[in-house]
Amino acid sequence: MCWGNQLGCILRETANINDEKLKKIPHMEHMLLKKLHNRFLFPGRDESKFKEPWDEVAMRKINDKVMVTFTNDLSSWKVRVKKAIAKNEPWSKIHADNPSITEEDFAKLKENSSKEEVKARSEKMKALQARNTPPHHLGSRGYEGKRHVWAKEDAEHESHGIPDPLAEFTDPLERDWIRARYKWDRVKKIFYMDPIMREFMRLLVIVILPHYHISFQSIRLQVLSHY
Repeated sequence: MCWGNQLGCILRETANINDEKLKKIPHMEHMLLKKLHNRFLFPGRDESKFKEPWDEVAMRKINDKVMVTFTNDLSSWKVRVKKAIAKNEPWSKIHADNPSITEEDFAKLKENSSKEEVKARSEKMKALQARNTPPHHLGSRGYEGKRHVWAKEDAEHESHGIPDPLAEFTDPLERDWIRARYKWDRVKKIFYMDPIMREFMRLLVIVILPHYHISFQSIRLQVLSHY
């Protein structure tokens, strides 16, 4: 099994699906790290000097990063089960897919999911997320992983005599940020973006380029306030 699946298994066999803030639960962090280091041997680990992995300085970065992953795994686990609840899947099926969940835990999760304050908080977060500028199309390797793709796309649109839509943006940081939210349609031979990004670029051209004292972030917030 891959690394990510193993961490998910450790989390689900150790934590309760109704848990919150793993680091604040007594002994939870140590239990998770203990199981992790029993399952994997990390370079630099010296069990002859440090019996417990959380006491070893060389393991600190690994432990911190893994705890973030465990927290994300807990959130993902809850989301999956809540989706099953929303679909009215029977307890028998949910338990078959999640054997570490007891019927009592399931009832508690279901009750918490239906509470008005939980719903209100969820809707608030969705509204805030909707106000974000459009997500990028970088993938897991980020800007470095996309630059060779962009170079090929740029060569293609140049070969068709299509002007560079980002010619005005000479600042590398601005150009990369915008390019990551552009899409090149190889069939229609056009660049496209959503309405928020179009308005964002319009304001960049008329406001930021002539007046560099106005921040990139302030324009982003101005655009989002209208959506």
